Amino acid sequence: ISSRIDDINRLKQLGWEVHCNYSPLIFHLLWKELYDELFAEVKEKAGINKCEVIALTNHKNQMARSSELAKELMRRSSEIKNASGIMRYPLIHKTRLLNEFKEIYSKYFPLNTIRYIF
Repeated sequence: ISSRIDDINRLKQLGWEVHCNYSPLIFHLLWKELYDELFAEVKEKAGINKCEVIALTNHKNQMARSSELAKELMRRSSEIKNASGIMRYPLIHKTRLLNEFKEIYSKYFPLNTIRYIF
């Protein structure tokens, strides 16, 4: 991840618009601390940030072939399923968690640099 962050300014100097994709966003015990560290590194090395964020979604087939650690991280997203078997975080929790994500992000970057978050 650090080497990719190091490359952001080089890509911008070449004329490309660079966006960080913080997806899938997986909520686990230390997620806030880890994103705080990540945003600090991006801010230090690349300055302004533009990003996209999508919270974790899963399908039952994806869950079946995942490692035990991944299953543990993904299990919190399995509370709601639609007809096709897609599992998502319950909306009431997801809304709160995305707001917490934006609160951490806003310590480093303006919120209007988030292209989309859901």
